[in-house]
This record gives sequence, structure tokens and C-alpha cells, in this order.
Amino acid sequence: MSTLIIALIAFAVAVISGVLCARIAGMKGRHPTFYGVLGFFLPLITLLALVILPSKRRVVPA
Repeated sequence: MSTLIIALIAFAVAVISGVLCARIAGMKGRHPTFYGVLGFFLPLITLLALVILPSKRRVVPA
């Protein structure tokens, strides 16, 4: 029973990480699906990469 609970918690963390990485990637102008899947399988590495990578969106001068 405790193994099932641990597996469900790990799955929930992976899903939340995937969604979070996809949203951050979308805000930075990167492909959200790719980074969402990557964030599901490699959460910390993907999140760090997204924080370090610069935005692809251009800033329009006012």
C-alpha cells in the first residue's frame, strides 16, 4: 500500500513539473510540448535549463 502512495506522489510531481515547464517554455517563446515532456521525465534539469536559457521573444522598443 505504501509503495502505491509513493508512486502516485511521484507521478503527481512529474505531471506538475511537466505542466510548469511547459508554461515557462511558452512564456519564453520556446516549444511548450517539448519542454513539457522533458520536464515530466527530467524535472530539475529541465527547469534549470529553462531558467538559464534566454527568451526567444523579441522586446519591441516603445
